[in-house]
Amino acid sequence: MLHGAKASVILQAVERDRRKFPPPPSPRQSVFKVVHSAADREVCYLLKIDVEKCKGCQLCVPACPRELLEPSQHRNKLGYYAITIRSQEDCTACALCARVCPDCVITVYRPKRGGESSD
Repeated sequence: MLHGAKASVILQAVERDRRKFPPPPSPRQSVFKVVHSAADREVCYLLKIDVEKCKGCQLCVPACPRELLEPSQHRNKLGYYAITIRSQEDCTACALCARVCPDCVITVYRPKRGGESSD
């Protein structure tokens, strides 16, 4: 876990970025409709965390505006308590967690406007 000036600078950047985004939607609005050529269907955002590479610094935990990230109860192969997501369905794909991750272990996938998902 980072301490001191470096952590303070990162958390200030997170707060600055958080102010740029509108307030998170209600849990009922976190799933949205994407129109496909054949029919409408619901598509959720996907947050993928590489738990085997995560060092458990927990910088992403305060970055999440929905408070969906938490330390795992189990250690990974490196001996760290990796980060897990409580509810994948409530993720808004703001990607603040991925921006502050120093090891780039968080990937956010969101549907393209045309329909298929990408990162």
